[in-house]
Amino acid sequence: MSEGRKIGVITHYYNSQNYGGNLQAYALCKVVEQLNVGEVEQICYDTKRVSSSKSAKKSLMVAVRHPIKVLKAIKNKLSAHLVAARDNAYRNAFEERKRAIKAFNQDEIRHSDVVYNWQNIEQAATEYDIFITGSDQVWNPRAMHPAYLLSFVKDKPKFSYAASIACDNLTEEQQEIFKINLSDYINISVREEKAKMLLTPLTKKEVRCVLDPTLLLDKEEWERISVPIDICGKFAFCYFLGDDMQSRELARHYAQKHGLILVTLPFMMGHYRKCDKKFGDKQLFNVTPQQFISLIKNAEIVFTDSFHAAVFANIFEKQYFVFLRGRDCSMNSRIYQLNTLFGQENKFCDTPQKKNLEYIEANSHSIKSTTSQKIALARKDSLEFLVDTLNKARKYE
Repeated sequence: MSEGRKIGVITHYYNSQNYGGNLQAYALCKVVEQLNVGEVEQICYDTKRVSSSKSAKKSLMVAVRHPIKVLKAIKNKLSAHLVAARDNAYRNAFEERKRAIKAFNQDEIRHSDVVYNWQNIEQAATEYDIFITGSDQVWNPRAMHPAYLLSFVKDKPKFSYAASIACDNLTEEQQEIFKINLSDYINISVREEKAKMLLTPLTKKEVRCVLDPTLLLDKEEWERISVPIDICGKFAFCYFLGDDMQSRELARHYAQKHGLILVTLPFMMGHYRKCDKKFGDKQLFNVTPQQFISLIKNAEIVFTDSFHAAVFANIFEKQYFVFLRGRDCSMNSRIYQLNTLFGQENKFCDTPQKKNLEYIEANSHSIKSTTSQKIALARKDSLEFLVDTLNKARKYE
């Protein structure tokens, strides 16, 4: 391969409204760019574009074979109409947030001019010399697309960086899918030890556990792109993707007790949710990813159910507590691993016994990291994986 090689990264980037997901996409491209191995960009992949005829055929088969599912679908559609009616009141705010995030994605992250979908993704195989899948939950079986497994790439070097499965087990069918698709990877890396354990029996290659891309950039690099938001007073920052009311009430009580302004980013799922309607003294919508970093950096405390919000809280050594996303236990392993890495195991409120003000108060000590050497070593190992794999890709025949 020539020195002017082109590297394509595929992850949850295109049209993403998730701050953490977009920042990890930015970080991986930034790090690979700094390695001076070639031009790197995100592959715009639209997971929602499907053939109308195929969709219609699928709907017909469901109606014939599963009439109960159809009735449930009708009920859900009626509920969706009610939500949509409420959405109208917040439509301008939703659009402001979309524009703010899209501006970052368009201006700060190099990306393909073409927007690919399942019908034309094979065309991308001719545009790049090296392919990377990850990071984030690209291998989550509940929402996996073949493109995230790089199934469209033939006879070119491909590998994963910090891919997350986000589940505790795989069915036999899922195991077979991974076994087939990983067979021609030049290297494999995942974000969690659990994923490493699940995939190791399915491949002859070593499965490495590496850091999320956001942790490959140090605090100073994130501070350089941080853009402040003017909050008049000390504040607690809440970033909840799930709809758990108990964690919200806990954050509210803590803020009231300590005289903090409660700053929130409501309706992060892109539509009206009752749990967010009256949650927060200051509700923000028009927030860029750069400002999202600043909100964590300048908060007195962070309450979240987001992996990446917990990452940035650790990067900036902020007081924080992370909760399960409702009943979703799939994030357990990644949060445990993250908090263990930083020596902050008690920051995960994963049981009912920990979701109370007494527990928060008892564990609200300084989180000045005493594990900087451990982080530095993990970062060094992860960067070595990237460098070694990219060098291997250069020699690929």
